[in-house]
Amino acid sequence: MDIDWTPMPGNMLANDHAQELINRFRSIYRLHTEGRPTNIPTWVTFPKGTRVEESILSEPPIANYESLYFHIENRMEVYVASPNAIARYFSERNPWETNWDFYVFDERLKWAIAFTHELMGGTDTILVGDISPETRV
Repeated sequence: MDIDWTPMPGNMLANDHAQELINRFRSIYRLHTEGRPTNIPTWVTFPKGTRVEESILSEPPIANYESLYFHIENRMEVYVASPNAIARYFSERNPWETNWDFYVFDERLKWAIAFTHELMGGTDTILVGDISPETRV
């Protein structure tokens, strides 16, 4: 374990499963790409979203999920973790770990939350889709 880095929450998916999930995620949420660089963060291409607080992970209905996907775009990794474990990661991460883009979403991809990298005005947390309880599995 590297003491300079906060441990990732949950369990990392195998590369083939992660890539399949990332492709599904991008097909739904990576929309406004025309005329933009291919390496632009996915959250910049989102459909219209709502800015929310990072604490959304600790509130119903998100906190009621047993597990969620936690995607690190800059590293093309996906983890399966509880909302509490993901929230703990954000509260414990080091200042130099804020230059990545993270996404949290459920198995059905009915919603996604982007936790953006450090910007001039700070980071943003953006929700797209419908997180109402009736969208849960």
